[in-house]
Amino acid sequence: DNTNILAALEIKNPFDKSKYDLTFDFKEFSSISTEISNTFPKIFGSYIPTSLQSIGKFKLNGSFRYSNEKIVSDFELYNNNGKVYSNLIISEFENIDNASYSGIFSGNNIDLSNFITLPFLGKSNFEFTIDGKGFVPQFLNSKLEGEVNSINVNGYEYQNIDVFGNVSDKVFNGKINVNDQNINLDFTGLIDYSDELIDFDFSTNIVNANLGKINLAVDDNLLSGKINTKLRGNSISTLIGDISFKDFVYGSKDDKYFFDELVAQTRINNDIRFYNLNSPDALSGIIIGELDFFELPKLLENYFLLRYNNFDPTDKLFLTDLSFNLNLKPKIASVLNSNITIDENTFIRGDFNLDGAYELIFSTPYFKTKDLTLKNIDLKINDNSVNASFAELQSKLINGTKIKVSSEFNDNKTDFYVNFDSASGNNKINFNHTLDKNERSVFSFLDISFDYNNNKWVLLESLTKDNNVLILSNDYQELKSTKIRSKDQIIEFKYLNNKDEFDFNSIFQNVQFSSIIPKPKNILYEGIVNGNISLSKRSEVYSSNSEILLKNFSSNGQILGDGLLEIKNSDSKDKYNIEFSIINQKLKTFNVSGFFKISDNDYPLALNVETNKFLISPFSAIGENVLQNFKGYFDSSFTVTGSFYKPNFKGHIKANNSSFDVPYLGVRYSFPENPSFTLDKMSIYMDNF
Repeated sequence: DNTNILAALEIKNPFDKSKYDLTFDFKEFSSISTEISNTFPKIFGSYIPTSLQSIGKFKLNGSFRYSNEKIVSDFELYNNNGKVYSNLIISEFENIDNASYSGIFSGNNIDLSNFITLPFLGKSNFEFTIDGKGFVPQFLNSKLEGEVNSINVNGYEYQNIDVFGNVSDKVFNGKINVNDQNINLDFTGLIDYSDELIDFDFSTNIVNANLGKINLAVDDNLLSGKINTKLRGNSISTLIGDISFKDFVYGSKDDKYFFDELVAQTRINNDIRFYNLNSPDALSGIIIGELDFFELPKLLENYFLLRYNNFDPTDKLFLTDLSFNLNLKPKIASVLNSNITIDENTFIRGDFNLDGAYELIFSTPYFKTKDLTLKNIDLKINDNSVNASFAELQSKLINGTKIKVSSEFNDNKTDFYVNFDSASGNNKINFNHTLDKNERSVFSFLDISFDYNNNKWVLLESLTKDNNVLILSNDYQELKSTKIRSKDQIIEFKYLNNKDEFDFNSIFQNVQFSSIIPKPKNILYEGIVNGNISLSKRSEVYSSNSEILLKNFSSNGQILGDGLLEIKNSDSKDKYNIEFSIINQKLKTFNVSGFFKISDNDYPLALNVETNKFLISPFSAIGENVLQNFKGYFDSSFTVTGSFYKPNFKGHIKANNSSFDVPYLGVRYSFPENPSFTLDKMSIYMDNF
């Protein structure tokens, strides 16, 4: 027996129907709805609303006052860790399921979809003033006004929601104002869930929304703007209709993108989805099928690799029936990747078929990323070949014009041919690509000739098949022994990074410093580099025996001295000890010593930097036309801690007997006080300047 009742009963005028009054005052009423239904088969639908028949186990306390004309309820009901409070006046209760009511109705940790009948609503805390009729969906027609203090939707708990509207059988028509810390919006319109397909007809003004915080995006991107929606469907995959965005802003705290308008129409014909997109500053075109821009690179990669014998996906769910033809605008490119800049006339067209055939065509007058600029791109990739042309290429490593790329697939390999012009003539990079048995990409370099820092470098051929090979996968990177030559300069590289294994080896023979180091603005460093760098790490065990000699190191023609770099493993083999010094006429003018480690994405370090009569004059060109002819020298002592990408500086730099010209004023300044610069983290403070 799961039913317990402790109550007081009061009856007034039991024999006068017009004055009859019955009051139940429940101190405790606990039971299970199925047990009540079994004991009183007709009680649900006659005296208790049918909607409570599935309530399950519950506990109730409060009062019910029954008269001929109305029922006054004032009770608390506990169920499934939730609580409902009701203070209602109920009338016209001949059919209790279609009775009229008014009053206050609130809940704590209650599934609101049980009352508003919208399936995406979850557990919530709310308080409503209601006036209407109907306790079951087919009779429900109620005016609702109140506040939802918190509600869980899609794994996020929204707070501070005001609701005004009418609720009928699976239909909400009204206004919702959300004033949550991560989203602020006004909603006006209708959501109709009375049919198998849901109708959405509403307008929304999003003042601000953090899409990451409310689980609608991976990153904390921000969105604001006006949205008009007319859609129908019962899931994302079945939605059809129109949606328009106006005056909306998308981005992060640092980068925001303003869009005037985007209109999207979606239809389904013969089980095939069509999208028609139109925007003057985002993108325009048509999509047939399902396209996720963020997944497009991976989709293209899978189609490309499908031709190889060793490509054996556990499933081929990536195969799709998709086509699109789009004009991409600069703003949408920046949204996809903040480092990308494109021209207004950028077009991308693609066709992907279930049989593995595909074609992708991309064209734009201008494409720029952080380290790469391309002009006049025409790119065509399909299941047989790659063909591309670029009018100009600019990068940190290679610059060129009239770039041509072509490929052909034979014997389970794709041969690539890259040709381009530079200031010193024609350049070429020929290689092939395949997959090994571990499904790793294997690039074999066959013929390379390119200009870098006014030096023509060529790949040295190897009689060993394993040399001049690059192997790549998500958790494995290896460059086999690869040598390049420019006249009498020779550089050899080897590299391995495989989870717990790390090897880096490079050998320099008679290499001009200026031919391998990117040139800083206004400064030309010179010197002859000989030696090797050899770094190895197995789990947390470090080993190294590296030595680089930099002969006649100079800056803008002024000799700084001879440099020596040494990297050895520590005695405990838990880090690399490093020392770099410059000696000028037997005086050690510059010295760096300390240690560094190798982590996944950075290099922890602790270094001591000392300078002694280190000349300032070789760096006069830094001042350009503003400050010139530096004289004097630096005496310094500071530390560098933290990591390579996030360093912290601590110490001082002292300028002795320093002076410089200011051509604009026609004067020369000198500092007899020998000013000192204090370094603290990433700041520089000037003393006695």
